Amino acid sequence: MAGFLSLPSLGAFFFSAWLTMVFWGMVAPDVGLRTISYTRAMLVTIGLWLAVAPLAGVLAGTRLWWGMGRPRLRGRALEPVGADMLDIVAVFGGASRTISSKDFRGGKVTAIFGGVDLDLRDAAVQTPPAVVDVTAVMGGVEIKVPPDWKVQIDASAVFGGTSEERKRSEAAPSGGPPQLVVTGTIAFGGVSIKG
Repeated sequence: MAGFLSLPSLGAFFFSAWLTMVFWGMVAPDVGLRTISYTRAMLVTIGLWLAVAPLAGVLAGTRLWWGMGRPRLRGRALEPVGADMLDIVAVFGGASRTISSKDFRGGKVTAIFGGVDLDLRDAAVQTPPAVVDVTAVMGGVEIKVPPDWKVQIDASAVFGGTSEERKRSEAAPSGGPPQLVVTGTIAFGGVSIKG
């Protein structure tokens, strides 16, 4: 189960502390400051995260309020949450779901300072594409898909990213419509697609 103290979250923290140290080392001599050690860079990073976290929470809350739970793909509203739709929220914690619907249509996944493991390997899409709208703020979402699915990622990332981690041999052929489209916003977090 992915959580706030998961390996990706800790890795992001240590990487951002390293980036802080490097950036400080580049800027400090120009403004008359001395460079800092990695330990001090970690303390500065904690301070930055504590300052940025409320802003990220406000941005996420605004996005949740603005959308009011209806993700869209090119103007087409998705259906309300039901047996074939999902709505997962993980705030300061983790969530793990396995979906085995034979008519999966998509839904919403929200990870704020937390993580979500979503396993779709037993699911099927009758009318492609299924659309999963992701909001990841200082959190991560891992989506496992069947090997024959084509996945399209249309999410916006700010200080975050998306990755297709399936091997080239596992990824679906390029022809035809995607079975899964991932939309949404990622800030200081990440979304990964796995097989």
